[in-house]
Amino acid sequence: ALKTDINASAELKNLFVKNIDKTDELSDAWKLVRESIAEGTQFSKDPKTLEKIADYLSPKNSDKLQAIGGIDELKSFITRHKDVPCYTCGNGGLPVFGNRTLDEMIENFVEVGYNFRNSPTLWNKLKMGTESANAAMREGTQHTLEVFKKNSTKYSPSRIEDLDMKFEAVLDDICENCRFDVKFKLGNTPRFEEFKSYNSNTWASIKNSEKFTKQFKRYLQDN
Repeated sequence: ALKTDINASAELKNLFVKNIDKTDELSDAWKLVRESIAEGTQFSKDPKTLEKIADYLSPKNSDKLQAIGGIDELKSFITRHKDVPCYTCGNGGLPVFGNRTLDEMIENFVEVGYNFRNSPTLWNKLKMGTESANAAMREGTQHTLEVFKKNSTKYSPSRIEDLDMKFEAVLDDICENCRFDVKFKLGNTPRFEEFKSYNSNTWASIKNSEKFTKQFKRYLQDN
């Protein structure tokens, strides 16, 4: 079946040819995706998805894979995100994820999981968002993971006191009863951060939003 997929896709064939030294990892990645989603899934034919998974299956990244719970947890993550886009999926994937693809999401998940490996309480709160059945919740979590990954010093576990990570069930909505997303450790002065998904209309009206005001008051109630 793998040979059939390779012969049917010039991009997939090129991936295996260019990475002849990683044939075993790429083959294992192809098998893992099919086991996680379905035998005929386009993700098993997507070069970027396979290359990313193969990279984390390689011995050099064994510590990172172990940090998130091993191969089984990686498979579970892929299963939960079978509704997202991929590089060769065309119009596949829910619109809520925009242009964010599975390979990017896997990298965000694994890299942040590794960075938080010694802070299980914080990591479990982040991980919980990736396990939601609600696509908007998972997209909100992915945005947060991407920011954490790109700014690993600022969002080091040693600088974070608490996380809330309760995202709106609908993109562009405001959860007036939700708390902060991130609370930093900065002496006696509390500092909070809130992640928002927005469009031009949402941004223009947010300063007059009663829901946003109520959410800010929730911050004050916690301090």
